[in-house]
Amino acid sequence: MFSKWPLREDPRNHCVPILDLFEDEDDPSHSYMVMPYLRCIDDPPFEMCQDKELPELSAEDPYDPFKVNIFILGIVFRRELYDKYSNVGFLVPLITAMIPAHPALRPDAAEALAPKQIRGSIWNVHKFWRLRERQHPFLMNHLLDAASLAWRP
Repeated sequence: MFSKWPLREDPRNHCVPILDLFEDEDDPSHSYMVMPYLRCIDDPPFEMCQDKELPELSAEDPYDPFKVNIFILGIVFRRELYDKYSNVGFLVPLITAMIPAHPALRPDAAEALAPKQIRGSIWNVHKFWRLRERQHPFLMNHLLDAASLAWRP
């Protein structure tokens, strides 16, 4: 809608234009969007998953981009959540499943979205808990926990 004339030319329209949209020839339930190249993912610097961490990334050999995405998300979950917060241990099974060196061992997106082992390991009270920063002192974490529970709706 926003990619078609006249909305595409409207100076208030800041949406990325969709240049083309087509169905997968092998599976009509999947579609692909073609969008213009905007900028590199690390501009501004985004130092999450460097090439040396991604085992199958190669300029010469083909690789499954969906399994690459799963791997990168696993690294992001580990670095941005598990490494920074002390009360997200329930993510460990998901993170571990997402970052094996061999792509065939990684889950697909549907499997990653429905991890039964994670839902079963979260107590009801933890659903309302704040994220505890690993760098905060022990006493500070407990004071902030009490305050977050007191302010719970």
